[in-house]
Amino acid sequence: MSASFSSAPRLQGVRSALRTAIGRPQEGVASANRVLVVDDDPQVLSLLDKVIRRMGFEARMVNSLDAIDEAAASGAGLMLLDLHVGGDHALSLIRQLSLAGITIPIVLMSGYGARMLNTVRDACVEQNCTVAGILSKPFEMSALESILAHFRWRKAAPQMGCLREAIGQGEVVPFYQPVVDMRTGKVAGAEALVRWMHPEHGVMLPSDIIPEAEVQGLMPLLTYRVIDQALRDWGTLSNRDEGFDISVNVTADMVIRPEFVSKVTGLLAQHSVPARRLTLEITESLSALQVPQICTALCRLRSAGINLALDDFGTGYSSLVALRDLPFNRIKLDRSFVTHAESRPGERMIMASVTRLARDFGLDSVAEGIETRGCYDLVREFGMDYGQGYLMAEPVPRDVFRSRALLQG
Repeated sequence: MSASFSSAPRLQGVRSALRTAIGRPQEGVASANRVLVVDDDPQVLSLLDKVIRRMGFEARMVNSLDAIDEAAASGAGLMLLDLHVGGDHALSLIRQLSLAGITIPIVLMSGYGARMLNTVRDACVEQNCTVAGILSKPFEMSALESILAHFRWRKAAPQMGCLREAIGQGEVVPFYQPVVDMRTGKVAGAEALVRWMHPEHGVMLPSDIIPEAEVQGLMPLLTYRVIDQALRDWGTLSNRDEGFDISVNVTADMVIRPEFVSKVTGLLAQHSVPARRLTLEITESLSALQVPQICTALCRLRSAGINLALDDFGTGYSSLVALRDLPFNRIKLDRSFVTHAESRPGERMIMASVTRLARDFGLDSVAEGIETRGCYDLVREFGMDYGQGYLMAEPVPRDVFRSRALLQG
C-alpha cells in the first residue's frame, strides 16, 4: 500500500470517499444495484463492465486502490476486488473498510490460485468483511453471472412479483446465444436461454427464475412458454434457413410428463418448424431410476425427428450409461472442461477423448464455454463439431441477435 494511502489525513479522505463510493445500507435498492470493480487489467475491466451492465447492474470501474477516492459516484452494494492491484495488496483496503465501519459484500479475484484466495477470505472474516464469492482467474463469465444473480436474488426476493403473472404478461422470454459450426465458422443455430425482464430488477437469469418456478410449481408453464417462443422466433432468427437449429433446455422431469411429446410436436406443427431443426438439451443429472421412464419418451421424440442432446456431459456419474441406454444424438461437453483447456492439460485430454467418443458413437459434439481465441482454436483442432461461448457472442434478445447479422458469415 502506498504511503499516501496509509497516512492519517489520507485515510480520513479515503474513508469519506469510500462511504460515498460504496454507500450505506439505508440507501436502499438503488445502491444495491451498483457494483464497484477494482482491477488494473484493462481487458478484465472491459469484460466485467460488459457482463455487469448486461445483467442490469450499474458498474463503476477503478484501476487502482488510490483511485477509489476518485470513483465517488453514489453508493454500491457489491465490490469486485482483485487481490493485487497496481502492486498493492487488497487486504490493506479491506482493513481500511473495516476501520471506517463500512460493510459491503466483496467478491475476491486473483490469478494466484485458490489457495491465496482462501487465505484472504479467512482474513476478511477476521475483519468482519462479508465475502460474496471468489473467482480464480481466468474464470468463466458464467461463474460471475451466478454470483451476481445470487446477490441480486437475495436483495430482490422480498420484492419479487409473481412469476405466473410475469409469464402471462410476456416478461419471461428466451435470449439467444449462437451455436457455431466449428468447421466453417458460420452460425448453425442458437440456444434459447430463459430470461425474466423484471420491471424493477432488470434481466433475471435462470438461477433467479428456476428456484421460483419450482417453488410455485410453474416448471411446465415456464418450459412450454420458452419452447413456444423459441419456435415462434425460429423464422426470424434463421430467415427460414432450413439448416438453422434452435436448442432448448428441458429437465428429465418434464420429458416424462404424459403430455410432453404431443405438446412439443404440436408446437412444431403450429409454427411450421421442421422437427429436425429442434434440439432438446437434457441435463446429464439423470438418476438410474429415471432412465427406464425417460427412454420411452426420448424414443418417441427421436422418432418424430427431434434432436436430443446430453447436456453438461462429464459432470454426472452415469455419463456412459446414459449414452448407451438413451437415444441421444448429440453430446454437449460441460463448460468446465472447455474454458480452461488452454492452461490445463487434463481438460485438453478430456476434450480430445469426448470428441473421439462422440465420433465412435456417431454423435455430434458441442463445446460450450468458449471465451478466448486460444480455446476456440483448441476446440477446432480437436475436431468438435459445434461451439458456443462469449467469444462469439453472449445470449441476447431475438432482435439483437438478428441485427448483428450473425448469419451473414
